[in-house]
Amino acid sequence: MAACSTSAQQPTTSQMPAPIQGNMPVQYDPAKDPAMNQQQAPQRDQPVIKPAAQDTPVMVFRKTRCFGTCPAYTATVYADGRVAYEGLDFVTLKGKHELRLPTAVINQTIQQANALHFSQLQSHYLSGVSDLPSTYLTLTLADGTQKTVQAELTDNTPAELKDLLTYVTEQMEKITAGLDK
Repeated sequence: MAACSTSAQQPTTSQMPAPIQGNMPVQYDPAKDPAMNQQQAPQRDQPVIKPAAQDTPVMVFRKTRCFGTCPAYTATVYADGRVAYEGLDFVTLKGKHELRLPTAVINQTIQQANALHFSQLQSHYLSGVSDLPSTYLTLTLADGTQKTVQAELTDNTPAELKDLLTYVTEQMEKITAGLDK
């Protein structure tokens, strides 16, 4: 017969209980998770530029779905003002379209991005709420690489970044308004 051990077993890493704060389990907050919010910015500040090649996007702007009526679309913008737009949900213009964005808007976007040191921003500004839509902005840096920032436009997002994303959103709404086919 085998004897039973009466000593208490120590939990293994896979059996570790959830962290407790007081009498309540601690809730997961991705904004405080170092893995979700690592500073992945280049070591030095780099300006955002307009790529010289006409077939290289100046920016890619994307808004994602939520559980409600959040507009969802992707807009790829080129230096000459061409916009490859795909409207997905809750937008005036659905489907794929080629639109035009004034070059002054492109220049203003680049100027705002440089003023807020876009290359030094974190890659993610998330709240941990699963229903919030994300806004993604991808811009080209001086070294030719592209930097993408994802934001949920909450208190975790810097005000200057919110302003830039709001500006681009408003400009996209202007060029799609009244063009539904």
